[in-house]
Amino acid sequence: MKTFSLLTALVLSAAVSVGQAQTVINGVTIIKPGQTTPAPARRTVPAFVDSDVPADWTDIRGRISVGTGARMSLPAGSRVTVSLVDVSLAGAPAKTLVSTTFPSSTLPVSYQLVSSPRRFTTSGSYAVQVSIKDASGKPIYANAAQYRINPAAKRILADIKVAALK
Repeated sequence: MKTFSLLTALVLSAAVSVGQAQTVINGVTIIKPGQTTPAPARRTVPAFVDSDVPADWTDIRGRISVGTGARMSLPAGSRVTVSLVDVSLAGAPAKTLVSTTFPSSTLPVSYQLVSSPRRFTTSGSYAVQVSIKDASGKPIYANAAQYRINPAAKRILADIKVAALK
């Protein structure tokens, strides 16, 4: 049925006047032969209007990608762990405040962390850490630079770049 619908859409888009450069059907953009492709859409900041997140809580969202930002495949069974950590004590291991782990087969991938304001102190320093492990649990990617956040901001967009581990 979908093949028929797509074929019908292609035939109908071919019948449209020459002045129209493209047709969008169910989120798929069809470009006519000889026309240039449109510029990719800019990434917009995700809407921070979630009824599930209390107004005074810290909501951290973003995208995890490789340094170039290009789309890439991850090994089968890969798992992404995103953590909000307390890095206040220099030289001491970071204390995990909130963490989420989920499967992913590609990068970039979106994430969200939500934390109660009671987890933060006014003198604390906090960062987002990312670790990607293969199916056997071996770390294969991690964020190369520490991504510090200010929990007082409440709504934080944190796009994290990861690098391959050797």
